[in-house]
Amino acid sequence: MKLYQSVGPNPRVVLFYLAEKGLQIDRVLVDIMSGENRQGEWLKKHPRGGIPVLELDDGSLISEATVICDYLDERFPEKPLAGATPEARAAVRVNPAAVTRDELRRHRRFDLAWADDERGRVDVGEHRHRAD
Repeated sequence: MKLYQSVGPNPRVVLFYLAEKGLQIDRVLVDIMSGENRQGEWLKKHPRGGIPVLELDDGSLISEATVICDYLDERFPEKPLAGATPEARAAVRVNPAAVTRDELRRHRRFDLAWADDERGRVDVGEHRHRAD
């Protein structure tokens, strides 16, 4: 698997999710500031230019942060974050946008470490404090 990410709240949700589940996957930084996500090759992966996108080993693509998180929870059920029962999952899904906003506000002073090797693989649980 490979996660295409950028700066911003939606990719950060997936990074937090990966960290909480203790998963490490290859990551590729998409430069949205230069418009990389609005150009030909990227638009083949996501026609609307959205980020994040999870590319599976078979080449299929999953977009949208909440859908990626749902997939990861089902693919790696050992530590369910969205609930272990249908009732618990329903309670978690009631208002994900509000939860996401609140969590991002709480963590806004932290940036997850960027990849530091040629393949873009890094322990997503690492973070550094921003001085702003």
